[in-house]
Amino acid sequence: MKNYYSTIDNVTLTFSDIEAVNDFEFITTRFERASGNGFDYAEGKLPNNLFYKAFGFSEDELLEMQDYLQRNSCIIWELAREQKKAKTLHPLKGIIPLDFKFELDDIRRERIEKRGLNYL
Repeated sequence: MKNYYSTIDNVTLTFSDIEAVNDFEFITTRFERASGNGFDYAEGKLPNNLFYKAFGFSEDELLEMQDYLQRNSCIIWELAREQKKAKTLHPLKGIIPLDFKFELDDIRRERIEKRGLNYL
């Protein structure tokens, strides 16, 4: 995957750029963690929030990851749209490296400051 989103309990979530098939937009998501056998993974798509490939995660873990995706899908879509816009304006500047860690507090602070309020 191309864009880093988060790492929680050694499970990393990455997502693709916005893709389109027959004018239907979607984002591919992938959860990964290192294990004794290589990597456990779960790959799916937004907006339907279902996994179509998975290995090494329990059913409970997959349900937790689906819930996490559902709660964070709006932010992931927003980040992907910003990436798409940045690539349109500046094709080489729009790439976020995988090791880039996006801080949610920075997003909140930016939005609050744009509204002319103080960030605590």
